[in-house]
Amino acid sequence: MDRIGGAAGRLAALLLSAAAAAGCSGSSRPLTEEELLGQGQVVNELKPGAAGEALRSAMTAEEGDAAAEQAERLLAAGDPGGALETVRAALARIPPREQAERLRGIRGRAKKAVLRSAIARAEALAPPRATEGEPLEVRVALRNLAPVPLVSPAPAPGVSPTTVLLRVTREARDIFGNVRSESWEEMHPVPAGMASPGSAIEVPVTLDTARFASSRPAGFVVYTFGGWVIPSGLRVGDSVVHERIPLEEAATTAFPQRGWEEVAADPSGHLERGMRDGNPVRVLVAAACLAPEERGEAGARLCRALRAEGLRPSIETSIRAALRWLGEDAEADGWTEAAWQARAAAERPATAFPEGAR
Repeated sequence: MDRIGGAAGRLAALLLSAAAAAGCSGSSRPLTEEELLGQGQVVNELKPGAAGEALRSAMTAEEGDAAAEQAERLLAAGDPGGALETVRAALARIPPREQAERLRGIRGRAKKAVLRSAIARAEALAPPRATEGEPLEVRVALRNLAPVPLVSPAPAPGVSPTTVLLRVTREARDIFGNVRSESWEEMHPVPAGMASPGSAIEVPVTLDTARFASSRPAGFVVYTFGGWVIPSGLRVGDSVVHERIPLEEAATTAFPQRGWEEVAADPSGHLERGMRDGNPVRVLVAAACLAPEERGEAGARLCRALRAEGLRPSIETSIRAALRWLGEDAEADGWTEAAWQARAAAERPATAFPEGAR
């Protein structure tokens, strides 16, 4: 990764040395790529020679756009290495400023994609369900995808270690349809160690959910874990990793009620029981425990129940809250039964969700 942009840097040095040989005045400091692009007069004063040949082969705007489009296609096809090489070759030919900026943007995304797909991946690992009020055990795994060891060194005095910047979001949902969300960030050092190819260095994190005792909902809570790993001396083989590594997110649904495990074992049955018994908490907790492939069918059942006569207000608000959760949409309680049936069909293999079904 340290060699990225090296071709452009060598070309800049070549142009400056040629300018000096021609008697051009200028700074003894090598120009950066951005400065070189902004100082056409240095290039225009060159005499014929190697640098003049570089000028004649400079990339046109059309060629720069074509290179950017090719790099974008490679990125979309899952070939970030090919995209990176395409961008590197294009930038070495000094494209116009607009195209150069576009190419540098693609280069940044390609470098991150190469890092995540071929060098190292960071994952947040959390249990799918838990009890609100008890410690929630989370792990961050820094997984080595390279064929050489990944090393997290012990930091030198005065130097920060490689660190996990963990972003936690807590979203509480209740039977009245209220959704309360808060987020915060935590710093956790990555321990010194080595991961062989295919293995990982793990960082354990304990979240004390008891501190939210005053804000436990009559419903459930979803904790989402994301963030970044910030390298400091992190090495893969002989290469040093400088780019932040984004965390692949994980989520935990936490329940403050006793007996939620029984509901989670048969959410569909408890959904029916909650509506039959007029228990709004059971309805919402059961909806939260449904598997993704069960949500469309459950939504259709709740939609029919919502339009039944004589529905108690407390059950109505709980059903509406459940529908918004199942549909992942704040207006899902207004969907028609046909829309929910279409969603249920889409959850089955080889069936597409029809456009405009809502």
